[in-house]
Amino acid sequence: MDQLLSIVRLFMGRRRVTKVVAITFAILTTLCLILSLTFALPAYLSTKALKSDISQGRFDQKTRDDAKRSAASLHRLFSLVGMPGIHQIARATHLNVSDVKEELSALVADSPTLSGADHQKRYLIAFQNLAEARGTGGLMGAYAVVVIDKGKWRVEKTGSDSSLHIFDQIPISMPSEYLDLYGTDPADWRNSNLSPHFPYAAQIWIALWKKQFGEQLDGVITLDPVAVSYLLQATGPITLKSGEEVTSANVVKKTLVDEYKIYSADNAARKAYLVDIMNRTAEKIAEKKFSYLSLLSGVQKSILEHRLLLYSANPEVEKSLASTLLAGSLDTGAQNQYRAVIENVDGSKLDYYLKRSVKITSTSCSLPPKTEVRLTLANTVGRGQKLPAYVLTRADIGKPQDLLPGQHHFKLFIYGPKDSHLIDAYSPGHGAKTGKISVERMRPILVWDIDLPPGQSWTVVSHFAGGRGAITWYDQPLVSKSSVKIDDKCR
Repeated sequence: MDQLLSIVRLFMGRRRVTKVVAITFAILTTLCLILSLTFALPAYLSTKALKSDISQGRFDQKTRDDAKRSAASLHRLFSLVGMPGIHQIARATHLNVSDVKEELSALVADSPTLSGADHQKRYLIAFQNLAEARGTGGLMGAYAVVVIDKGKWRVEKTGSDSSLHIFDQIPISMPSEYLDLYGTDPADWRNSNLSPHFPYAAQIWIALWKKQFGEQLDGVITLDPVAVSYLLQATGPITLKSGEEVTSANVVKKTLVDEYKIYSADNAARKAYLVDIMNRTAEKIAEKKFSYLSLLSGVQKSILEHRLLLYSANPEVEKSLASTLLAGSLDTGAQNQYRAVIENVDGSKLDYYLKRSVKITSTSCSLPPKTEVRLTLANTVGRGQKLPAYVLTRADIGKPQDLLPGQHHFKLFIYGPKDSHLIDAYSPGHGAKTGKISVERMRPILVWDIDLPPGQSWTVVSHFAGGRGAITWYDQPLVSKSSVKIDDKCR
């Protein structure tokens, strides 16, 4: 009981807690733990049976039933862990994954197919470079092909984007609205994820892979340096071929800043450096010498921040994933969701230095409701800051004659909710113009072209009509998260 009292005082902070209150809370906590174990035992048994099925290569009705039972049991357990009291204990022990219970349950339910119980699966892992922004995060700078067979996995191939061909045409049919927005640029691997709708990028990557290598992939998984930092928190540091140590604390800076300085004159060596980090991280995870709870916590953060995405070429599995955060979908069912996407235009690596601030405000609750989205983008590169030429690259056509070092050219896409429409938009200090108006997957888009000098900021204000329910925001996964404030007066 004394240990429970200590735990209670820890969770309730430094406030003075009477012994009666502490004992009462401790008893309730004990009951919650017993209840948790009651839910945990069925989840453990069903998951153990499922693991046995997969490792034996079984893919029959029993396997499917075990998968469904495991998913249902884990879903109940995750929901329970999110309850008050249990939530605090779970958070302290990295056990609270209730925020991603739908995602984890979907993975378990589809695990026989995803993990190759029927036949081995081959997945492309796209490592996104957040220094050059794309719709789903960043440009694919490095990749791996992972083979999963009966639950066991191995890395088959790794490489950088320099080994991938550039084609003239997208090898699959795309909607006309997609072509109006992005043209044929996505036929280049580096531009295949211009749209924030991840299934589009995954389908194009799978088709490009088959066209170049003649091999059929079963799906695509994305990671970025921030997600890798979360994984390294669980595994500990990795050691590269050179003997350099990479940790959770320095991997983001090393891959998005330092490498451009160290390998400024050798781009091939820089790409090899990225591949080495990816290989060593995979090896570290394969060793299984890590905290599973910490790894689960890292996976949870990666999912919540849209850094870990999964696409399956199996239509049934993809349908199951579609409603989860893992799908990375530009959701056509999002009734009142807003989002903004940065698309790098100049080929620079300056998106590392871009900060985003968002304020969304209800301006009218009468039907249709009206909403203002105020987005400010700040270029934090300092005047005179010395950056490698590769980082400052301006490969865009028609760049200004009075270009300043660190001046960044990009497009801003602001998406309104499904079936809403853009009323107007303007940029304070840059004229009252509407910008380009387009649409993607039933979502209206304001497209604004921005050329932002170092040390300056740019604000775009847009007004939308429509949307139902609570206002939400979907953040594009870049180096730092957007600062978001929502003032929803209609709820």
